[in-house]
Amino acid sequence: MFIHSTFFALLLFISLQAEAVKLSDGISYEHIETEQPLSIHILRINPKKCEIQAIRAWNYGIGSEPLRSMAQRTAAIAAINGGFFRLTGQPAGILKIKHRYIQVAKKNRGAICWSLDQSPLFDRISTTITAKIGKHPFTISAFNDPTTSHDIALYNSALQSTLSPPRTQECLIQNHVISQTSTQGDMATEKDSWVLSFNEEITLPKNYHLGSPTKIKISLYPELEPIRQRKWEQARYIVGGCPLLIHKRQRCFDPHTEKISIPTFYTDRHPRTAIGIQENGQWVCVVVDGRNPKKSIGMTLEELSTFMESLQCIHALNLDGGGSSTMVIHNEVVNWPVDEQGDPTQRYERPISDGIVFLQKNKRK
Repeated sequence: MFIHSTFFALLLFISLQAEAVKLSDGISYEHIETEQPLSIHILRINPKKCEIQAIRAWNYGIGSEPLRSMAQRTAAIAAINGGFFRLTGQPAGILKIKHRYIQVAKKNRGAICWSLDQSPLFDRISTTITAKIGKHPFTISAFNDPTTSHDIALYNSALQSTLSPPRTQECLIQNHVISQTSTQGDMATEKDSWVLSFNEEITLPKNYHLGSPTKIKISLYPELEPIRQRKWEQARYIVGGCPLLIHKRQRCFDPHTEKISIPTFYTDRHPRTAIGIQENGQWVCVVVDGRNPKKSIGMTLEELSTFMESLQCIHALNLDGGGSSTMVIHNEVVNWPVDEQGDPTQRYERPISDGIVFLQKNKRK
């Protein structure tokens, strides 16, 4: 693998001299094409001159939206696709936007977080959610997940309601107390509130009644740098990926740790999207086209790690790939997305759950 990776890096080296196109103050774009063939799109972002946001489809509920649409409604200069998601549009990994969790980490997997200083952290993140009604503590088994049955689930206003079936026992928590209870199911959420949802077969906690003091705690556990836990929990944005490719200049791709059960996901060449940061603080975003033997064959995760290293990334994370891999610049898709069963001669933009957008920094700030 070392010989193959070294050869791959040398193969790309000449193309790395491609001239960057300035998109705005602080954002540049490069398009690399090699004989292999590979078509690679690179964004370089100066976080001191741009605003970086995570964004989700339509800004509410569960669903999917083309990245180009997301970029248009946020007036983004550029954008890339974000994390993995289910067919329903529900994020498959952790996602936090403007301090509100859309989803939490269901497995110990790679993620990136940042706040207003836009100095990101990279790590593998796991999550626990605990609640306490009165003096009775218990563990939450699901978060913002109306598609499957759970013993005890927690919801916030990222969803309009719990979509739970009749006879589900639910309570609305506002200002740290139970303000409403119901057994009708599908309880509506409200801003700055929580809804606890108990399967009808679950014995309700003691002190479950109106006015009971209630605490909710979402805890994040960074595996590689536990000392950063507080920063992760206070982060304004978190986007999950899989796997973490590079951490502190060291390759850390580990399919077993991140519980990747499909070997071809990392051994085969696919379209890829990755995000990284250089030592000087510059962000680097990469989209690799694939599934098109005449234009671009894609990369394995080892090759993607090598390429991010060649861009001097000290941290890097793989984001959703395949037909989701998309880069938008000035409201136009610049790469060539191809769905798994699609025609490689036809560009197909798959609607996605979330993305990362790069905006002109507000001069009033």
